[in-house]
Amino acid sequence: MSGIARNGNPPGLAADWLTGSAQRGLDSPAFCWTIAPALAAWSIIGVTSGFNMPVGLCLVPRDGVAAGLQTAVRAAFYTIDPGRWSLDWLVMLVAMMPPLLTPIVSHLAARSFVGRRNRTIGLFLAGYGTIWIAMAGLASLLLLAVRGLSAGLGAGALIGPIGCAAAAIWQLSDAKRRALNRCHGKVALRVRGWAADRDALDFGLKHGLRCAQACAPTMFLPMLGSHGLVASVVIFLILLGERTRAAPQQTASAVLLTMLGMVSLATN
Repeated sequence: MSGIARNGNPPGLAADWLTGSAQRGLDSPAFCWTIAPALAAWSIIGVTSGFNMPVGLCLVPRDGVAAGLQTAVRAAFYTIDPGRWSLDWLVMLVAMMPPLLTPIVSHLAARSFVGRRNRTIGLFLAGYGTIWIAMAGLASLLLLAVRGLSAGLGAGALIGPIGCAAAAIWQLSDAKRRALNRCHGKVALRVRGWAADRDALDFGLKHGLRCAQACAPTMFLPMLGSHGLVASVVIFLILLGERTRAAPQQTASAVLLTMLGMVSLATN
């Protein structure tokens, strides 16, 4: 018994592992890596009046429906500032996604040596962020194309409510429930050397894919309409509630998304 510390670890390693009390507080890895960046991003969103991606289209009349739709789609892409658009996406992702990772980051911190803790968490977030940056790029192309098509068809005011309705249907589906359950999964991670680095990065990629499957429709479909501060907060609260409750209220979230669509219709 003399070779084992009270917490079950060898005496030389006992101080290297994160204790329960160290997982709480403003200097904990969970706060520094997830909550603090999200608070900063929400502050930016609040100051700039929210994440809003309006697409004002100035369409030139063309002969034929196909030619008119092609003009509308091109106009949707031409009327954005790529730099501002990318920055808006980045701010939104930092505001919404890191708080969902607090349990995972705490899990990683509790199973990493002090000298490797930030490296492990950073590699995990790099893998996770890679997935979501790719998703944001794909979503940008789809959102702009759909907005352009809806404007060309004269249905621009309806596309926001349609997107919210589609997101609400997704919330009630069995596929959503299964995808959300996979988001709570964890994997065994090695703690030394390149193997530990590879495990952390692979886990980030895997968790990012799981999270994207569960959350991407809920996030992106309502953005077919104008997406301001209120909509951002509603979507964030839905996603956060799904991760923090043992039994997520999918019906309640579907109702919230439906109401968001009605507000979008009323304000257009």
